[in-house]
Amino acid sequence: MEVFDRSPSAADIQIAAAIYERHKGMMLKTALEYLPASSLAEDIVHDAVLRMAKNGATLRELDERAQARYARLTVRSAAADYARRVCREQPLPDGERDE
Repeated sequence: MEVFDRSPSAADIQIAAAIYERHKGMMLKTALEYLPASSLAEDIVHDAVLRMAKNGATLRELDERAQARYARLTVRSAAADYARRVCREQPLPDGERDE
C-alpha cells in the first residue's frame, strides 16, 4: 500500500491559520518551554502550523477548545522531533562514547 503526502487544501490552510491567530501566544509559550531560543521556538510553531494544515479536516470537526489542545500537542510534538534531530546530529563528548 502506498502512502501519499497530500498537500493541504485552501480550506485546510485557512483553518490552521485561524487556529494560529487565536492561539499564537499559547503556541509560542509552549515551544519556549522546550526550546530556550525564541527564534527556534518560532520555527517550531511554524512547523506545527504546517502540520495542522495537513490535518485540516480533523481540525474542522473540533470545537475551539479541542483545537487549542490540538495546537498545543502539535507544538509539543514538533519540539520533540526537533530535539531528537539535534541529539542525533550532535556528537557525544569524548568521555561519553562507547568504545
